[in-house]
Amino acid sequence: MTRYSEELKASVIQRMMPPNNVPIAKLVRDTGISDATLYTWRKKARAKGVPVPGDGQNPEQWRSEDKFAAVLETATLNETELSEYCRKKGLFPEQIAQWKQACLTANAEAVEQRKQLAEERKEDKKKIKVLERELNRKDKALAETAALLVLAKKARAVWGEGEEDLISHPDRKNAVALIQQAQDAGARQSAACEILGLSERTYQRWKREVNVATDQRKTAERPAPANQLTEAECQAILDVCNESRFQSLPPSQIVPTF
Repeated sequence: MTRYSEELKASVIQRMMPPNNVPIAKLVRDTGISDATLYTWRKKARAKGVPVPGDGQNPEQWRSEDKFAAVLETATLNETELSEYCRKKGLFPEQIAQWKQACLTANAEAVEQRKQLAEERKEDKKKIKVLERELNRKDKALAETAALLVLAKKARAVWGEGEEDLISHPDRKNAVALIQQAQDAGARQSAACEILGLSERTYQRWKREVNVATDQRKTAERPAPANQLTEAECQAILDVCNESRFQSLPPSQIVPTF
């Protein structure tokens, strides 16, 4: 592999730079260095911020990176130094000024665009959330309607043809099962209970962890009240009421005499 001195590299790169702008093809013919090597040197020079347009382009055809590098190189120069720089590079001060303004404008536009994009994304997120809530609400409403229609069709089978004061144990179990099915399908408990003509409290009272309790109103144990009279007390009252002096009087007149 051929090794080239730093002086040769610097001189070749200088020929690539303004105002020479010697194309790579001509440098290959003049120096005998391969075009791959020359492209590598130019790439490394550009990576260091050196404006090396090459390819015989005039300043207005330079890449944005090369124009920006020229703006950076002249950022701290006074008017005299800028004029000297431009003469060496084959540029006009007006071109540097235009490129600088373009860089500033591009940066300002980029900031404004980022702000605008951020606002648009924020608004889009809000709209998406609203649409998702509305879609979810409609889905729930549709699912509930379908579940209640199915429940209404089965209501007659639950209660039978007639109405009874006491609901049988199998009917209770069926009612609880149907309401649970309707809830699983998306119906609210209150709406499902309304279809069957039940209150939510009644449904909760019927519902048990495993089984549904039977109607115990007829067989319920009712404890005696604490102030219930004994048999002896009842008999004593009856004996008093049956005395000849009280047998024609009501209790309301008998009690005040004692």
